[in-house]
Parts: sequence; C-alpha cells; structure tokens
Amino acid sequence: MRIAKVIALAVSGTKNRVFESGATVNENNFHQGVFDQYIESGHIALEGDNSEKANPEVGEVERVKKPKKEVVVEAIEEAKEEVPVEDGEEDESGDDATKKEIMEQLDELGVAYKKTMTKKELYDLWKAGK
Repeated sequence: MRIAKVIALAVSGTKNRVFESGATVNENNFHQGVFDQYIESGHIALEGDNSEKANPEVGEVERVKKPKKEVVVEAIEEAKEEVPVEDGEEDESGDDATKKEIMEQLDELGVAYKKTMTKKELYDLWKAGK
C-alpha cells in the first residue's frame, strides 16, 4: 500500500472525507484510480518523493493562524481609539459619559425617558433638553 502526503489545500476521499494539506493518506482513502490521478496532478506526493510537481518554484508556506479571540480583541481596541476633540468643540458621540450618567442627568433635568433607550438616544434627548 502506497502512502502519500496532501500538498493541495484539500482533497476529497471516500465516504465524503476531506483531507487537508499536510495530511498523510493511502490508497484505501480514495476510490480506485483517484489516488494515481491526485499524484499525477500534484495534489498529493508519495512519501519520500521530494519532487514538488504542483509548483516547483514555490517553497513551503508557513501558516500563521491567530486565535479568533485575539483578532476580535485587536479589532475592538482599534475601534476604541478616540478621535481627538478640538478645543471649543463638544463631543457629539457622548462617549465620555456612561449610559447611567446620562440617565442621572436626564432625571436632574426632569426629562422623561424609557430605560430601554440606547445610549445614543438618551444622549440626543439630553442634548435637546439642555
């Protein structure tokens, strides 16, 4: 039985199995004749066969995967970067005050509001009641 390594991103085998790049496969993982077709097309290479039939000019690619959590944290931190407010100009977003603080200010002004309102809606209401 011949053993090979997957060179392509992925190849499909019997029983709807998918073998990803770097996986070790053998002839029994494929329908009859498919193993040889993948070798000829350069999708897989026989173990011990150092020839890269798919593209000899391309070396090995190092895959770097960032954990999803790290990517999300970076995106959130980038979004949090504040745009500086010039002197004499008010911050229109209300980012400097929390929702609770805006609600307290609305209470002081005697303005009616719903507790289910968003921070932006409360801020706009507070701005109009000033």
